[in-house]
Amino acid sequence: VLLILIFELQFYGYSLDATAKVLGLVDSKFHQQGNHFFSSAVQRFRKSFQISREVYEAEISGEYHKVRESLRSFQSEEGFHSMGVVLRGGRIISGGDSWILLAKIVSAKNLEPQKETAFWWKDSNSYVLAKPLIFQGVNLGSFIALMDLDGLGDLLNQYKQEISNQGFQEISVFFRNPDFFTGENLSFGHYYTLRSQDLDLRFQFLNPFFISQYSLRMPDDSTGYIGSIVPENEVFKPVYQMGILSAIATFVLLSILVIALSFQTKNILKQLNQQVSKSRKLALGLLSMCTETDSVSRGMSTLV
Repeated sequence: VLLILIFELQFYGYSLDATAKVLGLVDSKFHQQGNHFFSSAVQRFRKSFQISREVYEAEISGEYHKVRESLRSFQSEEGFHSMGVVLRGGRIISGGDSWILLAKIVSAKNLEPQKETAFWWKDSNSYVLAKPLIFQGVNLGSFIALMDLDGLGDLLNQYKQEISNQGFQEISVFFRNPDFFTGENLSFGHYYTLRSQDLDLRFQFLNPFFISQYSLRMPDDSTGYIGSIVPENEVFKPVYQMGILSAIATFVLLSILVIALSFQTKNILKQLNQQVSKSRKLALGLLSMCTETDSVSRGMSTLV
């Protein structure tokens, strides 16, 4: 039994270390992909030379249909939710049906045409990217785009699936920034546990979860996080299974031991009974001999 307990303790440590290593590899991979998701969106947003040139030509000709077509194409190819241009006079040209949304953003934010900026727009749950639109040294206005976070949802789905492929089922994955919290298989308990955890966590136990959390740099230079949450019972499922098997094995061993001792005891008792029986017979024989000897002695005394 002591050996079984020692083995279970060693298996407990092994299960914890193995889970930490497996999830560490998966979490690190998707941490890199999360950083790439946001940084690549900013890089794609900065590729606006074609639009700058067409806005410059449209300012001369007064024809802006090519600008709309370029915006629509750029928005689709580069994966943005909405996109538009705010000219120096305040006119807004959008690449789709997002003119009203862009107008709200422009009226709510004092966009500086000389400075690239980014901020979170709560109404759309997305980041707004804005930069000056310059061609041949002429400032034409501002270029605005809203990031499409649907791709982040796809990334989280892949994240959860890859952890599930490692044998974990009741797991959750999340992304959060100071204004937003989303993910897969999340509960209020997860949010409550994470809300004050604004540091990188590497597979730490925050009762009743094991959490891995990696920081991401957001487009507005704030800090976001991507990570996974695994319930305690998922981490120690092999230990619990081993505990059940150990209990069964202990019961079987004790049963065998009791049966063996029972047979051994019966065998010893049988041998003792045989010895007692032999001793009794020997005693009876000796008693009989003594009786006969006494009778002979008395007969000889009579003759004398």
